[in-house]
Amino acid sequence: MGLKVKELLTVFLRIDTRLHQESTEKEWNTIINANRIMSVRMTIEDNQDTVNALMKKLKNPPDEYKDAYDAVSDLYDAYISLTNCTTDPSGRVQDRHSAF
Repeated sequence: MGLKVKELLTVFLRIDTRLHQESTEKEWNTIINANRIMSVRMTIEDNQDTVNALMKKLKNPPDEYKDAYDAVSDLYDAYISLTNCTTDPSGRVQDRHSAF
C-alpha cells in the first residue's frame, strides 16, 4: 500500500510540475505577444508623428498646389482614422469599420 501512495504522489508531482511549466510557457507567450503588439503600436505612433510633422510643413500651399494639398489632406485624414483604429481600438469592430 505504501508503494502505491508513493507512486501516486510521484505522478501527481510530475503532473503539477508539467502544468506549472505549461502555465509559465503560456505566461511567457502572453508577455512576448504583448511586447510585439506594443512594438507595432509604438511604430505606428512614431509614423503618425512623422506624418503629422510633414503635414504641418505642407500647410498654406501656393494656389497652384491647392488641389494636390486637398487630396493629400483627405489621404491624411483617412490614414489617421485607420491608424487610430489600431492604436486606440474602442467600441465594436463593425462601428470602426463603418466609420472608416
